[in-house]
Amino acid sequence: MGVNSYTSNWKHRVCDTDAVAYDTAWALSMAVHLNMKELADKLLFWVLSHRHGDGSWGSTYENYHERVLCTLAAVIALSEYKKKFGFGKSVESAINNGLEYLWDNIKKVEFERYSTIAFEVLLPSLMDRATELGLNVPAGFAKKYRGYFEHRISRLGELIEYPPALYSVEFSAYYFPEYLAKYADDMVLPNGSVACSPSATAFVCMMCKDGDVRKRMLLYLGHMLSMFGAMPAVYPFEVFDISWSFYNFWRLGLLPERLLGLAKKIPNYWINKRKKGPFTGIGPSVIGNIVDADDTSLALWVALSLHELGHLRPMHARTMVEDYLRMLGEYSTRDRILCFSGERDESISTNAHALEALKAISKIFPNMRKDAEEYAEIAHKCLKNWIAYGKWVDKWHVSPIYATSHATLSLLGYDDELALRGAETIMLEQLRTGGWGARGGSVEETALALQALSACALSGYDDVCYAYWEDALSYIAHQPPDFSAQWISKSLYTPKNVVRSALNSSLIIVKSFVSEIGYDAVRMQSLLSQKSGASGDVEESW
Repeated sequence: MGVNSYTSNWKHRVCDTDAVAYDTAWALSMAVHLNMKELADKLLFWVLSHRHGDGSWGSTYENYHERVLCTLAAVIALSEYKKKFGFGKSVESAINNGLEYLWDNIKKVEFERYSTIAFEVLLPSLMDRATELGLNVPAGFAKKYRGYFEHRISRLGELIEYPPALYSVEFSAYYFPEYLAKYADDMVLPNGSVACSPSATAFVCMMCKDGDVRKRMLLYLGHMLSMFGAMPAVYPFEVFDISWSFYNFWRLGLLPERLLGLAKKIPNYWINKRKKGPFTGIGPSVIGNIVDADDTSLALWVALSLHELGHLRPMHARTMVEDYLRMLGEYSTRDRILCFSGERDESISTNAHALEALKAISKIFPNMRKDAEEYAEIAHKCLKNWIAYGKWVDKWHVSPIYATSHATLSLLGYDDELALRGAETIMLEQLRTGGWGARGGSVEETALALQALSACALSGYDDVCYAYWEDALSYIAHQPPDFSAQWISKSLYTPKNVVRSALNSSLIIVKSFVSEIGYDAVRMQSLLSQKSGASGDVEESW
């Protein structure tokens, strides 16, 4: 069976992901508040059955920012359920064990470099909610975040004008319910969500007085429940999902036919968006009203790749490049490209992906090279400034392998010396198991490492040792098909198609070297079959 047989079988559902504890806890709080006992019982069962042995909630990858927030949200929701509907020993035990976890572990967040989204706003507001319920929580720890929290809620009126703030509306607007009465209609998107966030939607639904608006939100949340069994961290995110899956496969020069068809919609979305007013970028979803430089960079990269394949007219590609270069003027500082306007922390992956897009512009449109190189140097400066011990870390993914792999890929052909520093670090950090990863390794991190190393090898760098790859393939073969959540939102989540495409592309690339490393081609085909199975029909909703 050839490589094309695997890529042609790409039938995964767009926006495939898992339910998460944080958003599900908010939905449980909403169901209790609205006296929806049947819904509350369903969500209660999920919350109780997804508790870790140490009493916490969150992903299997232990990140303390996430565990603290998920656990706080869960014990609050359980306490509200207990107060409203009564309780059994399992609820009481879960609350007590969760509180014990918080006291024992909350200070560990100080040793993690990056937090989950809006942590500094979320923590004080959740602590306030818990205190109001009479829960014995370590509320004093939240004092250090009060200054930023109070500054944020003092600017609450900017939520509509500054869409990224909508994503954390459940934190800020908790203190100003009258704000929701005025702006709820503006917050709720056509699909019934608030910023494509189930937790924000649940909060607004809980506070909203407009019955028609509430009905739309409940339909959205009901759809999430039917699809995922509880609430995901974000939905939909189809632009992000398709762009990244395309990006991973494009490195092979091979594309699943279905994925190519979906990718062709992205330039149309961009072009239609610019007709509605000044172009400020695009975001992870067609439906959402949040835009960022990272998704915009990848969308442009996809469009330019489609242009090279003959699927996008030159005039449309040129127009998109002009839009992008103008937009970067709003997102750039002297030493980095921001992911969001007003961003406080550097985003390594945003700068890596911008560099990829800018390299493509210089290649395809030489007359725009001067402007592209001006921004490319800013992105390059960020990558040079923020490398430490040969690797990078990023605010959107908990693993340094992600940032290091993507920085290495973007720097190849631009600053090969810096790219090879990343590749050398990746080689040095392979685990004895054959995999890669900061906490015992994972399939995703191993796939990312293989992507970077194989790209260096294909670029002619002999220092990349193929001997690492056989152990990595053996490691992947013995891992379960599920993926640990490592992508950062308000909790950790897994965009499964992005992970699958990284895994498939890395395995297929390595397959091209099997004759050199003496690996059994039949076993490689078996690996691909195991890890590439379809998981349902692709959605057509967008």
